[in-house]
Amino acid sequence: MNAATCLGFFGLALLACASCSTSDPPAGDALPADDAAVIEDGPEPGDDGPDASEDSPVEAEPPDASQGDGETSDAKQRVCAEHHLVGGYNSDHTFVPPSCFQMGSPEGEYGRDPVGEAQVETWLDHGFGIQIQEVTRADWQAQGLALPVVEPAEGEPEVCTDPQCPVTAVTWFEALFYANKASGNNPCYELADCVGEPGTGMTCGSVTLTRASVFECTGPRLPTSAEWEHAARGWTETAYYTGDITPPEGGVGCTAQAALEPAGWYCANAGAPPITHAIKTKDFSPFWLYDILGNAAEWVSDDYVAGGYGPGPVSDPGGQVSASGPGQVRGGHAASHATECRAAARQQLPKSARHSGVGLRLAWTITPIFQ
Repeated sequence: MNAATCLGFFGLALLACASCSTSDPPAGDALPADDAAVIEDGPEPGDDGPDASEDSPVEAEPPDASQGDGETSDAKQRVCAEHHLVGGYNSDHTFVPPSCFQMGSPEGEYGRDPVGEAQVETWLDHGFGIQIQEVTRADWQAQGLALPVVEPAEGEPEVCTDPQCPVTAVTWFEALFYANKASGNNPCYELADCVGEPGTGMTCGSVTLTRASVFECTGPRLPTSAEWEHAARGWTETAYYTGDITPPEGGVGCTAQAALEPAGWYCANAGAPPITHAIKTKDFSPFWLYDILGNAAEWVSDDYVAGGYGPGPVSDPGGQVSASGPGQVRGGHAASHATECRAAARQQLPKSARHSGVGLRLAWTITPIFQ
């Protein structure tokens, strides 16, 4: 889908602000009617997803201007504290309006990193689209790319070979290459000094952007870590969009979490040994996303930063890329412990890694409205 089409859909899908003092929506349900006027009847788990014809025309008034990182206008503080912006969807993608949310996890959440997950007010001053499903093996092959073949290492899941299973064992560089292929004539990334072919463990010595930042790219790209987390939360504040995590009675290790069971495939429900599964076999999220938690962990574009997000508020973090920095994956995979599948959890992974539980999901910028 090109940028012009995305803008057209987003113009139809953007919904007005509404009060956010509501209870958390259950997985798969639209947000409550007293929270926002949303599109009725999201896709049923296991369906191919919503039909593009269901997009509904709406209008939204943008709040006042941002003051930049570290500063927030009174108007934006009020919107962040009191309002939710809710997007729409079509058969392939969810549309997320410019938003503000608390990135990271609250104190007391079981399994959190107290430094790396310290909460920070985060503004996404642009709308973005994100695929409702992970890139599948069929999607990968449709771009003329060879399927990765790896032997899972200890702690990694077995690889499902059905065409509708997520493609995994792709390096970060291969994920960028795929995004460029999917973009047609609007690549976001310039890859240079590459070794190997996509699908065989390709790595590159240099990665630069074709625009000033990823947010100015007009074609598909990887989501930033902040975009990914906001999309995964869907306005929820619990560890999973289906509920909170509870300290297991048996201590650390692979333990079941009742709230995670309907949302994703992870070590306690993905088989013995764990294996990735076909997409859309678990409940979708409040933002109509399948498999955003568990099944395949997903590359994001920006580097892993061990010290957390820094002081807030922050605006559009993660706009640059680096070939040499530490890679970052989100969401956990079929062999992950439940703590690794929390919306706030982040894992560091070398960008050259071919992990049998790591795949990708594409995003793209819609348009900034906070100027």
